[in-house]
Amino acid sequence: MHSQRKTAFTLVELLVVIAIIGILIALLLPAVQAAREAARRMQCANNLKQIGLAAHTFHQAERQLPPARYYDTSLTWAALLLPYLEEGAQFKMFDTDARYYDQDPDALKYAPSTYYCPSRRGHMLSVQGDDLDWQGTTNLPGALCDYSGNAGDINNSGSGAYGEANSCDGVFLRANIKRDSNGEIVRWSHVGFVDIRDGLTSTVLIAERHVHRNYFGRFYVPETGYQPSDNSIYNGDRGAYIIFGGPGWGPARGAKDEVNLRLGSYHPGIVNVVLCDGSVRSLSVSINETILGYLMSRNDRNPIPGDTFSVSTKTMPASNLNLCVISLLGLTLAAAGCGSGLRTYPAEGKVVLKDGAPLTEGNVSFEAVDGSLSATGRIDRQGFFELSTLKPGDGIPAGDYRVVIVPAVSPDLDVPPPATLFHSRYRRYETSGLKFTVKEAYNYFEITLDPPDSRTP
Repeated sequence: MHSQRKTAFTLVELLVVIAIIGILIALLLPAVQAAREAARRMQCANNLKQIGLAAHTFHQAERQLPPARYYDTSLTWAALLLPYLEEGAQFKMFDTDARYYDQDPDALKYAPSTYYCPSRRGHMLSVQGDDLDWQGTTNLPGALCDYSGNAGDINNSGSGAYGEANSCDGVFLRANIKRDSNGEIVRWSHVGFVDIRDGLTSTVLIAERHVHRNYFGRFYVPETGYQPSDNSIYNGDRGAYIIFGGPGWGPARGAKDEVNLRLGSYHPGIVNVVLCDGSVRSLSVSINETILGYLMSRNDRNPIPGDTFSVSTKTMPASNLNLCVISLLGLTLAAAGCGSGLRTYPAEGKVVLKDGAPLTEGNVSFEAVDGSLSATGRIDRQGFFELSTLKPGDGIPAGDYRVVIVPAVSPDLDVPPPATLFHSRYRRYETSGLKFTVKEAYNYFEITLDPPDSRTP
């Protein structure tokens, strides 16, 4: 008579199974996250598509694009487009002749989901800065937004670049206001499609705007002096409704970059824009800043290279199996010591004026002499900066670079900028004369700027 033996997993077999399951989960998680981000990015692109179509419908009705704002404290383009986003009932709650501060508070708190990128946030209200006294004690909360109108190349913006029609070369400008022969108030925006001389396919209409992850809904951070400018999209008295681009004013590289009034997103490596022809494209966050300036200007007559735009937002995510293989390959390459091929080195420095005093605000931008990449750094109150290429503080690849210095732009659109402390030639790569070589080691650069009245060497 044979005895029956019960079979079971040994401890070793159980541990092996658990280990295999753990490896599979580790491989699948990046695939799931990538698929979710791809869906969010496509939704963001669809939001921009809808806003672009609304702007086209507005143009068809008014024979012009909406102005950035009517006047200093008025409503902005984001309110004027509501009827064309099937939000007519909401639009009727606004008084377009009144200031932001005199609007129905309930009207200010609403914004369609189209105004929010799902990779960043949902509906939120401003918590500070939408007030007349700047102190936050009388803040009138208004809906935020993740998209801003193109005000142009920061370097072609005249005295202050505040969206004024006589200085900016973008698409969203401050309106002209006068009375006609019957005494009726007439407003127009200065810009129709016929005024976009560079072509509708080569000019940005609206783009994702940078918002610091730690300062949602805040206009100003008194502890540090940083101005996130994340105030209500309806408030023409602040700067959330417009953005700039150009040399020294490239897209934000990370969610915690302390910059403002520029392109930026929470999508890895790219920022979505809708062009004036209504098409949605993706730009690399490391786009050549000169080319970005061309895209932001409506009439500079500069051609846009064919490879400017990154992968299409219509690209579908790979299958989970393919992503698993890619993830495994990435782990193998990482284990073998292979990276992305872009090796960076720490680079810091200080910007001083001719008299030795530090420049206390602005941005430093390094562009490779072949135009292949760029890195930026924010100048702090002591004049110091740290360069970033793909993410904050990651340094810059070795090579030869030309350099520009761009003054800070205040988000308060009604206060004139301070007198320029250095010569305007430092704002353009072609004229700055600043050239440096980044070595395969720690780099420190001392930059001395000539005064405004000095002769160009």
